[in-house]
Amino acid sequence: MVGIALVTATVTSGAPSQKSTYAAKADDCFTASNGNMFFRSGTGVLNGRIEGKLPDGIIYYGYDGVTGEDRPKTYSVNDDGTFTITFNLDYPILDYIMVGDDILYFYASPGDTASVTIDSTGCAHYSDDSHHKRLLELLTNDDPKLRINKKQLMAKALKSDFKEFAAWATTQVDSLSVAADSIAARLHLSAEEAKLLHIFTLVNNCTDCYDYKFIRKSHFNMNTADYAFMRRLLPYSLDCLMFPSRLFFLINRYKHCAPIFYMATGEENSYMNATDSAAMAADKAIFGTDKPSLFLQLAWTDINNYKESYEEEPLKTLEKMSQRTKQMTEPYLIRLLEEQATLLQKPQAATYELPAGSATDIFNTLTAKHRGKFVLIDFWSTSCGPCKQAIEHSRALRDSLATLTDLELLFVTNERESPLKTYTDYAAKHLQGEESLRIPNADYRQLMALFKFNGIPHNELVAPDGRIVTADFDLRKFKDVKDFKKWLDKIKTAIDTKKAQDK
Repeated sequence: MVGIALVTATVTSGAPSQKSTYAAKADDCFTASNGNMFFRSGTGVLNGRIEGKLPDGIIYYGYDGVTGEDRPKTYSVNDDGTFTITFNLDYPILDYIMVGDDILYFYASPGDTASVTIDSTGCAHYSDDSHHKRLLELLTNDDPKLRINKKQLMAKALKSDFKEFAAWATTQVDSLSVAADSIAARLHLSAEEAKLLHIFTLVNNCTDCYDYKFIRKSHFNMNTADYAFMRRLLPYSLDCLMFPSRLFFLINRYKHCAPIFYMATGEENSYMNATDSAAMAADKAIFGTDKPSLFLQLAWTDINNYKESYEEEPLKTLEKMSQRTKQMTEPYLIRLLEEQATLLQKPQAATYELPAGSATDIFNTLTAKHRGKFVLIDFWSTSCGPCKQAIEHSRALRDSLATLTDLELLFVTNERESPLKTYTDYAAKHLQGEESLRIPNADYRQLMALFKFNGIPHNELVAPDGRIVTADFDLRKFKDVKDFKKWLDKIKTAIDTKKAQDK
């Protein structure tokens, strides 16, 4: 590995670099730390045919547990019910797509093509040459329900401290792992399918154990001995990478648990961000390893860790990234973190033009009447608690923003996640006098793919000429209108500078 170095390359146009995919080059082939050739670049293809009622479309959420990004994509279904989906891969994955409201699991490997038929009853049939055919049909058609019971989990969390809850949760993880092995034996799954089902079950249920934090609305305790459920996942096994969507949520929970993300300040109930040395000590206490576990390394390759800090302290951020590569053990992840450091340093254009297509047409229709002004768009829904909290808490700020003559605010939700009466009542109370649109779910999904987001609330800013401002931002983080105007003035200066350069 070459290490992290300063870069002076210039980006003058195109989509923002911070939304790029960090993938191995086409001719790359990484040897994993265990000596296996797990990593290899290529394209996986899923061909499908739907025999029953055709859905509005297909969505792949694109959760990536390695980079921490979500890059949803939407796909159309041909009139004859056929569809084709391609995946740029660095290693094999077992993931899912949404065909209408139904989940369809698939296995994609670099260079391979798989085929599936969905019959008129909604049952999926994979071709005989598809890898892990029986496992995919089990997960898609039968849903073995190898998850901790949500009601029991909530009840246990509400009446227990974390130590007691975690001990109970660990027994649940163990029991469900045994159940997965029993199902694999009963259905005569291959050894590889049985292993994948076992790991799939572990990843799902270890993720569920972290629900304690959300149920109790509190930090975990600081005792690493209480994280026994995580020890069921081997600290350096790459098999977890094969479940990108599930891994995305597991790493999100792991990096935000108290021993890894927080450390006590010495004052009662007071916490601060953990140092890397504290995080490594906690990680070692959990897994009993001398080097950072795969899970801590994946927390470090999450690009979202660095964007904001790089803007404020670029050299310090790059130094932290460099030091982390020296602690990591997996060559592929080291190279990935080095790439992220390189991309962070590339200057990006102030705005970019949306690609031609139906999603852009939908978006332009929504915003066309505001051309000539900046348009701040808030994607939200009535079923999203953080969305409603943000709307209610930003009322005073939005009232002040309404005085800006070159800015319009636009709230966009969808019919499925914002039922009509609920939406109407909420908008009348909290969005009165502001422009709010409730659009078809299919259109909303296309916009999610266009702007590469799954989570809401999500904000975008449209420049007066219709181009999209590249800067990431969150309306909730502005203290007042003065703070917002200061940020917007920087955007305007960057746009004007680019225009002057182009003359």
